[in-house]
Amino acid sequence: MALQIILLSALASSAVFIIPGYALTQLLLPKNLLCLTDRLCIACGLSMAIIPIQLLVLTQLGIPSGPASILGLVMLALVVIAVQYVLRQCTGREFLWGRWAPGTDVQCLTTTSSALIPANCVPPKELVIRKIPLEEILLAIVFLVTLIMRLLVIEGVNYPPGGDGYHHTLISQIIHDTGFIPQSYRPYAPLDRFTYHFGFHSLVAAWVWLTHLPVPRSTLLVSQIINALTVPTLYIFTKVLTGRKEAGLFAAMVAGLITVMPAYYVNWSRNTQLTANVMLPVTLVALIQVLEAWNTIRWRWCVLAAILIAGLFLAHYAVWWFAAPFMLVYAAAWVLGNRGQW
Repeated sequence: MALQIILLSALASSAVFIIPGYALTQLLLPKNLLCLTDRLCIACGLSMAIIPIQLLVLTQLGIPSGPASILGLVMLALVVIAVQYVLRQCTGREFLWGRWAPGTDVQCLTTTSSALIPANCVPPKELVIRKIPLEEILLAIVFLVTLIMRLLVIEGVNYPPGGDGYHHTLISQIIHDTGFIPQSYRPYAPLDRFTYHFGFHSLVAAWVWLTHLPVPRSTLLVSQIINALTVPTLYIFTKVLTGRKEAGLFAAMVAGLITVMPAYYVNWSRNTQLTANVMLPVTLVALIQVLEAWNTIRWRWCVLAAILIAGLFLAHYAVWWFAAPFMLVYAAAWVLGNRGQW
């Protein structure tokens, strides 16, 4: 039974935190633009934005969310991924939103300094077998160790601690029960207005719809999985900002294995802020690319940045503003041409 729960949780984690965002990067960004590791890192932040946006859209349309909606999203994403793979392997072409693209004509981007700049490309079939850099192997190890540590902390704990934990469990339960963004806290509390951000709670509800585990325990598990996702999202941000994989790996290792924060968030159940903090680095990566990318693909990064900003706002109203000062400084440096002096 324990093995079955572990496997089910792993599949649900992939469905909630990886597959939707990965499919969107497949649909928008050319294959040679990002390596697989970078694409997966970006997919984590994107997936955490897509699911609450889906809940918002369906609520506005009067359509309840549930197992069918989340499974439909995942199946659609898997179809996109499969079609792209078949096209690339069989024809050397890919379908990108807005155009068909030959594999050999796609602009390949690599990180240097704080930018992603064009480099020579090779046909997709030549990239099927790829030597995995040591830094990316170490990143996977750091992530797995971080995830195990986060889960061991809550071993035997069935309810999120503190008043915030009760609050987040309550909202997640209402979304799970009704399939809509709450209009009130009834029947669990005599409160007739709901004005809270719901990004984290939509992820918990999606997790429960897939796993059928109790909502209180799922709230705790999902929060710790998101906590571990600090590793890949911080890695991609630091790598893009500095142009060095080693710097990204070091930042991920410090946040995942050394510092008290964000591991300590579990004691407060500060789950909404945690979710937004994990999404923020990926949002900044997309905003940086809006400035840095070539004109032919800039609009694609604009689409991703818009989705991430919307998801960030739904996750936490305050963290949404944290991106503004960074981008003001970065944009000023970019305009002045002083990026290399950072």
